[in-house]
Amino acid sequence: MNNAWNFFIDVRAVGACAAFDRADRKATKCYDKLFWGLNLPAMTPEGKSYEPVWQTAETKLMKDVLRAGLDNLRSRL
Repeated sequence: MNNAWNFFIDVRAVGACAAFDRADRKATKCYDKLFWGLNLPAMTPEGKSYEPVWQTAETKLMKDVLRAGLDNLRSRL
């Protein structure tokens, strides 16, 4: 999911997308939670890990971001 979100951010860089921008701003904390949940070795202390617990509202926000990003991509193809 993180890769898709980052891809849609890159697509947005080609041209503004108001719907994606709004959804992305609302879901910033979700993005951070998703990122830290990747437990990248360079950023995660040895022997530690982070397993995010998602609330229903957070999953809706992420769904809104991905839907807006996909709609934006489709409009450019």
